[in-house]
Amino acid sequence: MTIVCATHFTDSSFAAVKVAAGLAHRHGQPLWLVSVLPNRNTDDEIESAVDEALLLEAAALASSGVDVQTAVLHGPLEHAVAQFCTAKQALLLVVGDTRSLDTFAYGLELPLLVVRDFKPFEAWTRGSGPLQVMLALDHTWSAAVARDWIRRLSEYGPIELIAARIWWPRDEYARRGLPVPADGEGHASLVKTMHDETRAALAGLPSGVSHRVQIEIGVGHLGEQLLALAAVEQVEVLVLGANPLHAPMSLLRSVSHEVLRDAPMSVACIPGRLNLLGRPSPVRLVTDFPDLR
Repeated sequence: MTIVCATHFTDSSFAAVKVAAGLAHRHGQPLWLVSVLPNRNTDDEIESAVDEALLLEAAALASSGVDVQTAVLHGPLEHAVAQFCTAKQALLLVVGDTRSLDTFAYGLELPLLVVRDFKPFEAWTRGSGPLQVMLALDHTWSAAVARDWIRRLSEYGPIELIAARIWWPRDEYARRGLPVPADGEGHASLVKTMHDETRAALAGLPSGVSHRVQIEIGVGHLGEQLLALAAVEQVEVLVLGANPLHAPMSLLRSVSHEVLRDAPMSVACIPGRLNLLGRPSPVRLVTDFPDLR
């Protein structure tokens, strides 16, 4: 698996480089370090300086056994990186914080890992313990794509996974064609059904992924509730889906937008159209719910 890491030589970019290098080294995979200049008319001295900075980073990584190459790209950041990833058949893009996170997440055709803290990854790739991951789920199509990506992520080391399912009674009963219980009857029966369904969706994960299910009734902003749960659980990576770039403008208020903007932990966005195993999915990532319920 080729890994691409886009850097603009900030602290957050350096953290992303460390994570990308650790993952690449763990499995002997090739790593491309890239930096993007906004247009092809950039001053030669600037391009030479960027190229030299990339080569210096690459030399330091190569000395520790990483198979690394570099490239200076030109054009709009998200388009240049996306085209490069396609050309190299990359299966993971790693970045630090950038103003283009939304565009990256919605326009890419490969998983995007946004690094907010490199330390958990560093310990994990060195075998110090499992990575704490939370996967946002609902009942529909593309969450199995993210589940299958969890399988790929587990190739680097053990994972403790929380499958988080936040639901709204009115919507869930309507979707199933069931009457909403009278006041006081509660939702125990439906919650048990959802718990069993979610466990079944996770049944094929490798033995290196221990997992449990967390089901909560939605209150207010879904993104805020996911982040609050992730904070309580001390999650190190939050995994969720990303809708296509051509989705409606309401996407800008989607859960993925809110999580990318506000999450203190690292975030992995998995394209809903990504097909890792060539099979249909019974569930989908929580990605396209509006902020307010």
